[in-house]
Amino acid sequence: MSDNFDQSVSLIGAGRVATSLAHALSANGVKVNEIYSRSLAQAKKLADSISGTIATDSLDFSSSKSQILIIAISDDAIGQVSENITFPEDIIMAHTSGTVSLGILRHARSGIFYPLQTFTENKKVDFRHVPILIDGKDDLMTNELLKLGKLLSNDVQVTTESERQKLHVAAVFASNFTNRMLAAAEDILKGTSVDLKTLKPLVLESIQNAFDSTPDQALTGPAKRGDAKTIKKHLESLQENQELQTLYEMITKMITSKI
Repeated sequence: MSDNFDQSVSLIGAGRVATSLAHALSANGVKVNEIYSRSLAQAKKLADSISGTIATDSLDFSSSKSQILIIAISDDAIGQVSENITFPEDIIMAHTSGTVSLGILRHARSGIFYPLQTFTENKKVDFRHVPILIDGKDDLMTNELLKLGKLLSNDVQVTTESERQKLHVAAVFASNFTNRMLAAAEDILKGTSVDLKTLKPLVLESIQNAFDSTPDQALTGPAKRGDAKTIKKHLESLQENQELQTLYEMITKMITSKI
């Protein structure tokens, strides 16, 4: 492959990751030859939005002109699908999962192309700000996937399997668990005249401060201050919700143990 990356790609999948990736590839001049889905209608819906792309519900890619085949489907399906694909021997096969091992792809020319972002249906993602984590079975595969990644993103990194596993767990804490904390806040506010959006400026400022310094340095609140009276009042206010009361106690203990 040349430094200008004049090659083309095929996608296995037509869900949220595949959709965002297909549009990002096309927007950056990468030809998307085929899009596969078990649902031909879903594959066609995505293919019709990308110029010159063919929809298919067949895993026979033996006649594909693509140089890279990207599997962007659920983690549990990657192994079975990769075993059932037929493809040219010189193609590079990669999957987009942060947790599935590279070893699941038995093809000699394979790698991982993992965009670290949450993808929402019908919401455009600016791939320039999406970290893309790369791994390859050898240096050649790694370098080819790096070239593709750098077309889409300003943050492309080579990572080991161990690093990706830890990063994926960290992402659950930083993203999914934060989401559930916001849901807990919403539950606490039920029955009041105040809604969750009132907390938005506070949450955004707190997150920004955490990244501008460190999460520990940016921490504020009664647990950080050692304000036992306020903590007691909070726990009393949560008496009707034992689950949230226990969660409050547990996280407060984690904070105070570091003071």
